Amino acid sequence: MSNIHKSRVWDGKEYHYNCAIINGFPFLETNPTNGRDITVDGVDYYSNWATYKPLYVVNSRTEYAIVEQCLGIEDRNKTLIYENDKMQKIIKEWFCKTSSEDMEELEHLKKENEIISEKEDGDYIDVIYKGKIDIATMERFPSYWLKNESFGYEGEELEDPEDWIIIGTSHD
Repeated sequence: MSNIHKSRVWDGKEYHYNCAIINGFPFLETNPTNGRDITVDGVDYYSNWATYKPLYVVNSRTEYAIVEQCLGIEDRNKTLIYENDKMQKIIKEWFCKTSSEDMEELEHLKKENEIISEKEDGDYIDVIYKGKIDIATMERFPSYWLKNESFGYEGEELEDPEDWIIIGTSHD
């Protein structure tokens, strides 16, 4: 099954990953080995729907059920990104030890951000630190995959998921 066709359901308390969306309603897969895969319009389904139970049968908190789609992309740790995942950018920068501007910027960076690693290499300091936080979304996908992402100015590149890690969800 393509990752973009995966979804998860937030029931107000916990996530359910083995689920299917049938006519807009979430169903949990109760026995994934009972039944065989079939494909309809490019989407894989199990042919034996008896392996699925409506979410309200499994869990009485369905009034809070939120279906979240997988974006089909992975973060820096190779973890699939879903809608409403809270993401944090991981930034790698070099600072020249002989540049007073670089050293001032590095000191400011240390006060404002959490430093992951700092390694000296000759006249340079290689710093990896935690940057801004954003939320993954399908609203403008595939052009953008973060809520606050935009080009801003001509020539700016889109955010690379490899530069981000999942740190939670918007439900945390």
